This record gives sequence, structure tokens and C-alpha cells, in this order.
Amino acid sequence: MLIQLLNGVAYGGLLYLLAVGLVLIFGLREIVNFAHGALFMLGSYIGFSIAAAFNFWLGLAGSLVAMTVIGIFLDAAVLRPLRKHDHMVTVLVTFGILLVLEAFATAVWGKSFRSMSAPELLSGTVQIAGDPFPVYRLFVIAVSLCVAAALTAWLRYSRVGLYVRASS
Repeated sequence: MLIQLLNGVAYGGLLYLLAVGLVLIFGLREIVNFAHGALFMLGSYIGFSIAAAFNFWLGLAGSLVAMTVIGIFLDAAVLRPLRKHDHMVTVLVTFGILLVLEAFATAVWGKSFRSMSAPELLSGTVQIAGDPFPVYRLFVIAVSLCVAAALTAWLRYSRVGLYVRASS
């Protein structure tokens, strides 16, 4: 029973990490970003490629840097110019970005399933209530909780967070 609860928390943490960006973009900028999932996919493929060539941790860091650059570019080149337009225009443009990113990912990485074993640090299991539980899922839970705590602290206690909450 406890293992299923922890599995649910781990998968919920993954969904939180995916959804929090979408919620922030919609809440702060009123942008319905249909390309959000495709951007998440692109970051995963970039991280996979770097990790396959070097190591997992470099792939994780490289995907964060690459997606930061891509996000800044998309904001400056696409989303900001659409600020004054109807919301439906933004929906259509982000849907178009989704289609382009999917076609790009298929062209570069193909359609076959890709997987990677967990790095040595996260590859084992621990005993919880007498049952084995993967360490990488505990890592996912910890990262999700850290992101939630950092985001909450940023929104509540920083000057920028105060401005963000006031503007929304």
C-alpha cells in the first residue's frame, strides 16, 4: 500500500514539474501554450542525446541550458509580438510550433522508443516497509518538492514574486 502511494507521489511529481510551467505562463501572461508538451519533449530528447554522448548529469544540465535558451528565444521572437493580438492567434501559433517541434523530433530522433538506464547514483533500490522502491523515484519526489518549495518561496518572499502575484 505504501509503495503504491509513493509511486503515485512520484508520478504526481512528474506531472507537477510538467504542469507548473504551463500554469505560470497562463496565469502570468494569459498565453495558452499548446507547444508546452512539445517543448518538454524536445528538452527530453536533448538531454537524452547529451547523456548518451557524455553522462546523465551533463545531459540533465545541458537540457536545462538548451531549453532556457529556446524559451527565451520563443518568448522574444514569437510570444511577445503576439501580446496585442487575440488569444486565438496565440493558440494557433503555439499549435503550429507544436507541429513543427514534433516533425523536427521525428526527423532527428525517429519514431522508435528510446530509454536510458538510471545513472549509478540513482540505480539502486531501498527497502520501504519491507518492499523495494527505486531510488530514482525518490529522486523525482525530492526534485519535485524542492521545485515546489523554491517556487513558493520565490513567489511569496521575493520582490519579483510580489510583482508577479500583484500582476496576476
